[in-house]
Amino acid sequence: MKCSVVLFCLFFVKVASGNPQQVCLEKLNLDEWGLYSVLTNEETPLDNEYGKFFLCLWRTIGVMNKDDTINLKRLQEFGEDEIDRIRNVTEMDRKILKEKLSACKLKPLKLPEQTAVQIKNCHMKTIVDLF
Repeated sequence: MKCSVVLFCLFFVKVASGNPQQVCLEKLNLDEWGLYSVLTNEETPLDNEYGKFFLCLWRTIGVMNKDDTINLKRLQEFGEDEIDRIRNVTEMDRKILKEKLSACKLKPLKLPEQTAVQIKNCHMKTIVDLF
């Protein structure tokens, strides 16, 4: 739970400063406190209503392509950026992050929103495991 709160705080700083997260929240007219609930759970159900938020976010930052394929390199960079906000990213962090993201075996699902939640779950588990 402690890691989830830290990650939410990182996320909230990004939201408050007008980054892609804020754009997606506003574009979709979603409540950031509802998003807090989703972000503090490592495992979000694939049919969660915030799937559309994660789809918007991942596409905006290049983690998901328009054809719904997943850009693991970009997801890795996103994870490294989040770690770097807390402490310096080490080569060991990069190696562990790459291994854990690969272990998720991410693939496009039937609905793009489900793929987006699958990525969120993998990302969250990976980051929490690093802390």
